[in-house]
Amino acid sequence: WMDDVRIWNIARTPSDVVATRFTRMNGNEPGLVANWHFDEGSGSVSADLVAGIPVTIDNARWVSDCNCNALDDARETLPFGNEYSLNFVQELLKSRVTLPDNLIRNRGNTLTFEAWFRANHFEGGPILGMQLGDISNCFSVCGEWVPVVYIGFDGKLRGEFWQGAAAPITTAHRVTDNEWHHVALVGNVNTQSMYLDGA
Repeated sequence: WMDDVRIWNIARTPSDVVATRFTRMNGNEPGLVANWHFDEGSGSVSADLVAGIPVTIDNARWVSDCNCNALDDARETLPFGNEYSLNFVQELLKSRVTLPDNLIRNRGNTLTFEAWFRANHFEGGPILGMQLGDISNCFSVCGEWVPVVYIGFDGKLRGEFWQGAAAPITTAHRVTDNEWHHVALVGNVNTQSMYLDGA
């Protein structure tokens, strides 16, 4: 499951992340580059709140049940109206959201990625990944694919903006508990931080 993906061109502070993780952005926040609410409810495209940048959605199910919506489920006092979340099928490479080319790479070393996600004990895999080509051509370009934020086989969340060596930040506990979680991965020039549920 995925909901409310945000990309910033600033390194958000822990207090910024905590203050706004339950807040719906309005699109004109300083440093916010893109924000997808995934509230269309149908189709294979979702528009970005900031500049209308579309993402394509493959093999995902739109779910409107408020128990499946991250913001409403996490804090019932936020009535955002008609809301949806995306539920992905569990087949490698067949279920994904494709971001615009170079949206992450063009941010340089100062950026923040945020998202709400939900996984059960059978699920793992990437929440955010990057590659040099179309992932549907995996057999030729998967060697150039890098997971950025992902759930490992042990159920723990890992995150790292690639800087030449694999050294992901890893949570102490499993996140495959069928509960909504908020992740923020922050790159600040030569340092990186990952916050899970505000901590």
